[in-house]
Amino acid sequence: LSEYGKLRRSSSSGNDSQTSNSLLRLLRVPKRWFRHFYACGIFYGLSVLGVKIYSGYGSMDDWTRLVALLMLLFQVTRRCMETCFISVFSNSTMHVGHYMLGLTFYLFTTLTIGFEPLQNVQETSQVSVASFFQEFCWYQYGGVLFAWVSYHQYLSACILTGL
Repeated sequence: LSEYGKLRRSSSSGNDSQTSNSLLRLLRVPKRWFRHFYACGIFYGLSVLGVKIYSGYGSMDDWTRLVALLMLLFQVTRRCMETCFISVFSNSTMHVGHYMLGLTFYLFTTLTIGFEPLQNVQETSQVSVASFFQEFCWYQYGGVLFAWVSYHQYLSACILTGL
C-alpha cells in the first residue's frame, strides 16, 4: 500500500509503476502538517476542559482528571509551539493514514482522560482533607517529573533543529 524511508522508490520505469506512484503521491501530505495534530489537540483539550469545568468538580476522581487534562493540554501546546517556531521541516511527506491517525489520537486521548471513569478512586461525594493532601503530594511529584521531562524534550527539539 505504501512505501517508507529507503524502501520508497524515487523513480520508476514503466506506465504501471508511474500510475502507481502518482496514486501514492495523492495519499501523501507534507510533514509540516504535524502542527495540525497539536492545534487540534489544543482545541479538543480546551473543549473537554470547558465541559468539565462547567459540570463542576467535587470528587477526587474529578480533580485527578483535571490535573491529567491540564498536563496533556500543556504538553500539546508546547509541542504546537515547537513545531511552529523551532522545528525545521524538509519537503518530506507522510502517508495520509498517519496524518488521520495523529488527528484522531489527540481526540481520543483527550476524551479518554476527560470522560473515562477511573477505577482506583473511591466514589465519594465529599473529599476529605487528608485524602486531598495525600493526592496533592502525588500531584507535586508528578508535576516535578512532568516539568523535568518537558524541559528535556524541549532541549532535544532544539538540538535536533540544529542538526
